[in-house]
Parts: sequence; C-alpha cells; structure tokens
Amino acid sequence: MKEIMTVEDSFSTKEAGVIVSGVNTEFDPLDQSEIKQLIGDRIRIVVSEGLEIDVNVRDIAISESIVGKKNISIAVGELEGVDQVSRGSMIYAIE
Repeated sequence: MKEIMTVEDSFSTKEAGVIVSGVNTEFDPLDQSEIKQLIGDRIRIVVSEGLEIDVNVRDIAISESIVGKKNISIAVGELEGVDQVSRGSMIYAIE
C-alpha cells in the first residue's frame, strides 16, 4: 500500500458524504492526473483507534496554493461504523 496522506480535516456534506483532506509534499511536483492515478479507485482509512476501513473513492479534488503546495480532498461517501474521520488518521492507496 502507498501512503497518500495524513488527514488534516474531515467533514460531511449531503451530496458527497464524508470528505477527507490533507497534504503530501511528495505530490507537489505532480500534476492532477498523476495524483489521481496514484490514489486510484479505492483507499484504506486507518483511524486513530486502529480501525481500518476500505472504501471506494467517489471524487478527488486538488487545489494548489500560491507557493505550489497541493491540498488533496477525497470524497468517499458514507462510512459504516465511523462518525468522523479524525485528524491524524492515515490514508493509503489500495493497489
């Protein structure tokens, strides 16, 4: 499994369900299509309590700061058994 990012923020919307966001400096030189390809269609969320959840990726949004740092937001829909993905949780690509 490839480490994607540490969760900096998570929130839920009616339309997209749970969205997790964070940064990974290794992705800063890559373009959006390369980042999306590395993330793939499924990710594993490892929450701070050690629970591992494999989910399908609904959508990926990548924004870039003025200094070239990329923020990655991944929409995963509803999560069974988890109220919120806490800050510090880890996101991995499932290969």
